[in-house]
Amino acid sequence: MLAKAEQAGAAPLQDSLAIPAEATRPQELKGQIQRAKAEMEARAYDRFQAEHEAKLTRRAEAGASGRPPRGHAPQAPNPAPQSTA
Repeated sequence: MLAKAEQAGAAPLQDSLAIPAEATRPQELKGQIQRAKAEMEARAYDRFQAEHEAKLTRRAEAGASGRPPRGHAPQAPNPAPQSTA
């Protein structure tokens, strides 16, 4: 029985038993999703960075006008994505 299993393992696969191209599709989709996620995170970080700079500018203008800025200084944005839950 072992000899028969070795023969079956050594024999080439028939064309009908070959892995179709559709089997590689999940890996392609995963790569596309990862690239899209990285792009969205980069855009979000850029947006948060611009908002942070605008807050700092408004705070500096308020300080220049003679009245002290209110509240704590704004924190710099975190490059990691934040959970909305």
